[in-house]
Amino acid sequence: MKKILLNSTFGFLIICITALISCNHSTAPLGIQTSNGFDVPTQTWTPSYTPTITGTPTITPIASPIIFNVTVNYGGVKTGVSYNIVDQAGVTVATTTNTVPYSYAAYDFGTYTINILPNNPYALSSQTVLVTGPGLVTVPFSSSGWSLSTNPSSLIYQSSSGYQTPVTVLYSASGNLNVPAVITAGGLASAFSVSPSSLTLQPNTSGPLTITKGACYVQNTSLNFSASDNQGGSLYSTSAIAFNKGFTVNVNLSWNSANNGTVVSGCGGGCVYTTTWTDTLQLSDGGLGCSYSVNFDGSSYTLSNGQSATSNPSAICTFSGCTNYDPNSPPTWSVTLPNGSAITYPSTSGSY
Repeated sequence: MKKILLNSTFGFLIICITALISCNHSTAPLGIQTSNGFDVPTQTWTPSYTPTITGTPTITPIASPIIFNVTVNYGGVKTGVSYNIVDQAGVTVATTTNTVPYSYAAYDFGTYTINILPNNPYALSSQTVLVTGPGLVTVPFSSSGWSLSTNPSSLIYQSSSGYQTPVTVLYSASGNLNVPAVITAGGLASAFSVSPSSLTLQPNTSGPLTITKGACYVQNTSLNFSASDNQGGSLYSTSAIAFNKGFTVNVNLSWNSANNGTVVSGCGGGCVYTTTWTDTLQLSDGGLGCSYSVNFDGSSYTLSNGQSATSNPSAICTFSGCTNYDPNSPPTWSVTLPNGSAITYPSTSGSY
């Protein structure tokens, strides 16, 4: 009986141990549904408080100094010249003078523009500079090598009053400093005028002038151009530019003599016959309009184109002969030309 009971107990234990071993790998041991069999579950901790960030961290930039040293050389070093500094965003960050270098506290670097401000005798002048880090940045401005030239390089004028000659004047300069030049002309005879009376040019540009012949002039002359800044400081003067007469003037004379008749008088004691003439000398120079010194029949005149001189010689005749005038002789003349030559009787033409 005891043996039967021990065998039964031992068998039951074997069955239970087998079932327990199987339970570790079954989701339904002994018909019971579990997620992990009978393994002991791992406990996961869930926090009950979540922190919240409510602000943005502030990063304070640190400025680095850029020291701008702007130099101006115009016939020597110039100080006190006004300029401004424009950053890469197009913002003017400073306006100052170049008396001492200017220190600018920069938060970033890049391309800066330096503008020399309109400040007589300078016009607006600009230069860009690439700044890659803090420290000294030298920005030089200069103007030198000024010169003038004309087109054409020599000039010819014609005969008529009112004749105009166009001239182009070129102002050249080296450097990045803009110094405008005031151009004036001189040296011409008073018969000529220049329009406009002065011409303002930027460096390496040209402009037109017109020279007008306003009166008689028949000599060669010369033309000078000078350039100065707008404060009157001399920049450059040209040497004489030839301005020559480009024409020949022909002067012609015509004359006639008209007998005005004879008057008889004094016949009670012997008749006196008085005969008079009108002599005329006319001058032509083709419309030039110049004046000429003329001696005609012993009298002095000043004649220009189309004008005439007259004289009224007379002869007194008696039975013994005539006095004062030889009716067989023509009038006499001498016309002085501007070049110093003359037309004298019996010649009736000349040129210069």
